[in-house]
Amino acid sequence: MPFALKPLSQRARLSRSGSGRCMPHSGVAVTPSPYRQISEIKSYSSYRKKDQDYLSTYGMSDFSVVDPKGWECDLQSVYSAYMGYFQLHSVPWYERSWGVFFESFDEFLTFAWPVITVTDSWTGRAHIVTRPTSIGAFIKMVKTRFGETLPLIDNILRVTPFETSQRHLRTVSDYASYKKLHATLPAAYLAALKLRVRSGEPRAIRELWSARNKTFLSIDFEWLERNTSSCLEWGYAAVRCGHLEGVGTWPPDPEPNYRRGHYIVGEYVDKVHNKYRPNFPWAYVFGESQVVPKAKLAQVISAIISSLASPDQKRLLIPWCSLGTASAET
Repeated sequence: MPFALKPLSQRARLSRSGSGRCMPHSGVAVTPSPYRQISEIKSYSSYRKKDQDYLSTYGMSDFSVVDPKGWECDLQSVYSAYMGYFQLHSVPWYERSWGVFFESFDEFLTFAWPVITVTDSWTGRAHIVTRPTSIGAFIKMVKTRFGETLPLIDNILRVTPFETSQRHLRTVSDYASYKKLHATLPAAYLAALKLRVRSGEPRAIRELWSARNKTFLSIDFEWLERNTSSCLEWGYAAVRCGHLEGVGTWPPDPEPNYRRGHYIVGEYVDKVHNKYRPNFPWAYVFGESQVVPKAKLAQVISAIISSLASPDQKRLLIPWCSLGTASAET
């Protein structure tokens, strides 16, 4: 990080001793060399320039956040809507003085549009959006510089942001910066989709099911009422949609195509029974129950879940959706 220069009033009180150490000067005013000051200022400026270049390269310059409410106009659709308007109404934009802004999307971006990334609460798609007031500012700029008034177009794609927390504000002034920001949209889509799935949004769940490439997992625990750290039973059911789609079995028949299992902890079976919510370890009706030692239950659960997960789950959307329940009352 750039160093901070000391005020000249402080540095004037220091002088060099014969040994090369800085010692307080006693009663004699020392005037710092102007060449040294210029050298330090140039060095400071070079550090500042390197910092600014670094921040600009990684998109962190002029960092600020805004409330996503009101950011609803897809930026690319603004340009597309105006080009459609010119075509529909036979406007010779290429002969107008302001036509340079519509020669390409890159030229349109030279206005330096303030934008954020959001996902549409209805479709779930990610967008780079700007505000209607920014479109108004663009129209005002055209009128001020070129003396002509552009209409406000109605058929611009408008989205309702799913996000409610503040978003990182960026300024897009060329296609390179737009392309760089566009590359972050898949991550924004996945982050929003995870939140929608975890909240149980029906549309998001149906979207995952229709994709036919996820694994759905439901798990259930039975805990000891007197000690909730002790598990009496564990069961699961899973459907591997991607596998079934690959072998041509869709929609899946639950009986032959769902994986399921029931495990009873051997140390507690027929010895411990819950009072308020009775457990029935031998009443499993979807197959045979397996008795496992208490020390091996965690290993069994980990292995089963690992067999359903995908190697890319850490960098992509986790390819299985879990529904968990736990039964215990004290």
